[in-house]
Amino acid sequence: MTLRSGGRLAVALLLSLLGLAAAAREIVVGQVVDYSGPYGEASRDYVAGAKTYFDWVNSRGGVFGIRVKHYVVDASNAAAMRDATRRLVDEQKADVLFGFVGDESVDAYAAAGPAIALVGPLSGSEAPAGVSSRVFFVRPDYGTEVKQVISHFRALQLSRFAIVRAPTDDAARVARTVAQTLGGQGLKGAGELVLGSSPARDAAAVAAMRPQALVIVADTVPAAEFVKRYRPLDPGANIVALSMVNHRTMFELVGPKLAHGVMITQVVPNPLLPETPVQKEHLDAIRQFRDEPPSHLTLEGFLAAKALVEGVRRAGASPTRESILAAFQKVTRMDLSGFVVDFTPKGRSEATHVDLAMIRRNGSLLQ
Repeated sequence: MTLRSGGRLAVALLLSLLGLAAAAREIVVGQVVDYSGPYGEASRDYVAGAKTYFDWVNSRGGVFGIRVKHYVVDASNAAAMRDATRRLVDEQKADVLFGFVGDESVDAYAAAGPAIALVGPLSGSEAPAGVSSRVFFVRPDYGTEVKQVISHFRALQLSRFAIVRAPTDDAARVARTVAQTLGGQGLKGAGELVLGSSPARDAAAVAAMRPQALVIVADTVPAAEFVKRYRPLDPGANIVALSMVNHRTMFELVGPKLAHGVMITQVVPNPLLPETPVQKEHLDAIRQFRDEPPSHLTLEGFLAAKALVEGVRRAGASPTRESILAAFQKVTRMDLSGFVVDFTPKGRSEATHVDLAMIRRNGSLLQ
């Protein structure tokens, strides 16, 4: 072997090793969901939408040539969520956390205390004050949803609103938002009920308020139990549940007759229509990478993953935990191919896309 050919071989070997090193570099995304609890269906669809986008990105070479590695952990209570968060950070070496499912998951993130970003949690609650600068919501909060609901019913000349809520701080905050919104329009609510241990008693108490419309601020199962007992008492009731309620689970628990006509807020456009570029991207990618139908939550997961990847791009060609967090802390606005997200200083999306969708007799949604 000549010196010149040996030099060429050494250069080729070095380039090969550098290529392997680049290929080995991954952006590790850690997600905690609730497959085995009340958010089971929501978790599956949200993860499916996110994975679809990550697969789409990886099929095109990744982010600056770096592939996305997506870890998903199932945890159905606060303690398990906290421990799962720590494992993702300490053992899987997550660069960024993503898409935690359920209101208490954000509290679990706060309890775990990682100094890395959490992007796109599937929650309408507020992040605890101590971590609000590290949590970046892509969806609006429950207060924004409620204001849209009231606006819709006011246009129908309805003025007596009742609120049925879970016994949680987040639900109490939403109830205050309802009262403030009604008060600002010179209206007074029909009443407020905190869900207790007897759905039948709760339903009778709300029926006695004689509301024209009622808003349910609760998870899917307690919301469904209430609707199942309230509908026979007030068959023509205008009932709205907020977007964290899974309509398919509601339909299964309540039954076709009583679930028909219940409305659920939606914070993304219709996932079946290619009205904006991102809606078309979502439909095309779902067909390419998944063997399941699109839904509001697959689109929401897709959008949240798209926001995460955009933040990683803004972190530069060599993203780290620190640079990704810093990039998101500088973001004020993202245009996700036609779906615009504005961030407040606390990381809460000020996206105002809120629609009302009605459960049909076959369990699908009419939006």
